[in-house]
Amino acid sequence: MRGGHDWQSNEMLRLDYDRNNYYGFAFFATICSYNFHWYLTPGGVGVTSHRLLWGQRQRMLQLLLCALGMLGALWYFLPLQRHWFPVSGAILLTFLYSAPKLAYPPFIWLRKIAIGKTLFLTFVWTYVTTVLPAFVADRTPGLPLVLLTLHRFFLIYAICILFDYRDREQDKREGIRSLITYFDERGVGRLYYVSVLLAVVFALPCCGM
Repeated sequence: MRGGHDWQSNEMLRLDYDRNNYYGFAFFATICSYNFHWYLTPGGVGVTSHRLLWGQRQRMLQLLLCALGMLGALWYFLPLQRHWFPVSGAILLTFLYSAPKLAYPPFIWLRKIAIGKTLFLTFVWTYVTTVLPAFVADRTPGLPLVLLTLHRFFLIYAICILFDYRDREQDKREGIRSLITYFDERGVGRLYYVSVLLAVVFALPCCGM
């Protein structure tokens, strides 16, 4: 999905940059962060999810893929290193998404932020597929970038609501808070449809760009 959003951003904003190395960096960084996140996800008695049970049996594979993803991301980052500052923003946002799973005091505190988890993931996807390509292309921020970023944010937030609703019970057991664990069923539904509506609202001016 990230690749499709990157392509859309490139076409709509007419971005010109080193796409192959950027795509390589984004791909391997995703492999690294995804496996790091699920390696930190504990199992435990009573887990019935086939996905979580499979993950418990593949701990070494997750570590290996995390390491390979990190090496690949570093390799493709080298041609992009002059853009290290905006790229570091993507790394920080990605880390913050998984950080609440670390059992250390500074990170345990993040579990208590009621809106944290879902927003961190949304910010990562939006930043990497919209804002970061514009920075790498040395594009000066303007109204088209702002409108596309807002549309992309609310669209991805709606998708992330579905993902986090799937993991709702697991997050509650781990003490990780988000609006998805805070609201009841009706509240989550309202949040989802409001996000979809805002995505449509900001999509309309984007169609004329």
